[in-house]
Amino acid sequence: MSPKPTFRDVWLLDEEFSGWLQKVDGNPEKAFCQACKKTMAAKVTSIKWHKSSKFHSLSITTNVNSDVNERPVTSESDKKNYKVTRVEIKLAAFFAEHNVALNMADHLIDLVKDIFPDSEIAQSITLKRSKSAYVMKALGNAAQQVVVESIKKNKFSMIIDETTDISTSKTCAVLVKYHDEVSKKIETRLLDLLNLYDPSNSDSEGSTGQHLFNLITKLLLDHQIPLENLIGFAADGASNIMGTRNSLTSRLRQEATGITIFKCACHSIHLCASRAAKTLPRKADVIRSIYTYFAHSAKRMSEFSEFQQFCNTKPHKILHVSQTRWSLLHEAVSRILEQWRPLSLYFSSKHLEERLPGSTSVHEALQDPSMLLYFQFLNFILPHFNTFNQLFQRKEPTIHLLYNKIRTLYRSILRYYLHNKLTEDQLAVIGPCNENNFFPWMFLKVSRTQKYPQMPL
Repeated sequence: MSPKPTFRDVWLLDEEFSGWLQKVDGNPEKAFCQACKKTMAAKVTSIKWHKSSKFHSLSITTNVNSDVNERPVTSESDKKNYKVTRVEIKLAAFFAEHNVALNMADHLIDLVKDIFPDSEIAQSITLKRSKSAYVMKALGNAAQQVVVESIKKNKFSMIIDETTDISTSKTCAVLVKYHDEVSKKIETRLLDLLNLYDPSNSDSEGSTGQHLFNLITKLLLDHQIPLENLIGFAADGASNIMGTRNSLTSRLRQEATGITIFKCACHSIHLCASRAAKTLPRKADVIRSIYTYFAHSAKRMSEFSEFQQFCNTKPHKILHVSQTRWSLLHEAVSRILEQWRPLSLYFSSKHLEERLPGSTSVHEALQDPSMLLYFQFLNFILPHFNTFNQLFQRKEPTIHLLYNKIRTLYRSILRYYLHNKLTEDQLAVIGPCNENNFFPWMFLKVSRTQKYPQMPL
């Protein structure tokens, strides 16, 4: 019987194994990987097989559960490995930041090697699709751990928002805002992305207030983050989150004493504008019908360009109204006003030629004189809301501006139709819906700018 292989001390001096391979005290038939925290047979073939494994490469690359990268880089082999590792980490981070498909990594690395044949570092890169996914996951875990360690010992605020991605997976993004002792700044970082409909949990309740509360408290408990450190919470005004009873915030108030709750100022102002817009006639929604009519037809766009040339109008495209990018509504309205004359002529022509419901409804709306007034009104009033929203979408803190900016916006809107001279004390008590305070119609002035079409008489 051949003797069992035993650990050789000479392996510790080998550049291929140095830095991560160790002896196992009391068991010479085993070897230990310091990077992966794994034990293996003390055979050269087993050690080399472990060195070539994806898990070992990931552990060396991202320094997971290891202090390998803390040792001084002295040998030429170490210096080369460090540079290669740095390149692979940066490439993986680039893929994640710019949402690059990982399938591209299989071809990109081969291209890099072909472009730089004289570079040792380029020729040593082994970052393909699978390894990129491992590195991204490890980098994400490392970044999360940095945030966790900071909010374990510091007070923090939490911001959440629900979203549905293209795979119809409903998730909840959890962000935290805290003072970072390293940068000496207030930082906002992603803590986790929670799956509201976890396939492994048959009792998942979706986005109810109870389920959201359970997910958030479990997240904090898993990372051993004290709930007492949570001093602020912000989200949109959905009833399951901000409701007075049986909501996420009603439970947070009970468990986190003294917590401050904020509704999203931008979301609240958008809801006010949306509610006001519902008083407009349904014909005013023609902006979506116009975009849909041209969206996927090169022929229609080509025909419309002839009308633009005839009217001496700039050949701009019709913009899409987004449900989430609120500022685009004003841009879309402004574009419709810019293209009003060629649009009117074009859809008049299509109405006579096709007699289709889509083109006919748009034609009738564009021929209605009141629609032009409604669009000019929207073009006038929407910038007030956009300016407010843009102010509170800054990265730096703006909470100290909120009260005065809301009062200024409220006052400016009231002054357009109330005849009383408003003072600061009257803002809280004046009735904005009291018709006795309205300007008499005879004193209202309708004006326009030259770049927009005149209202037909």
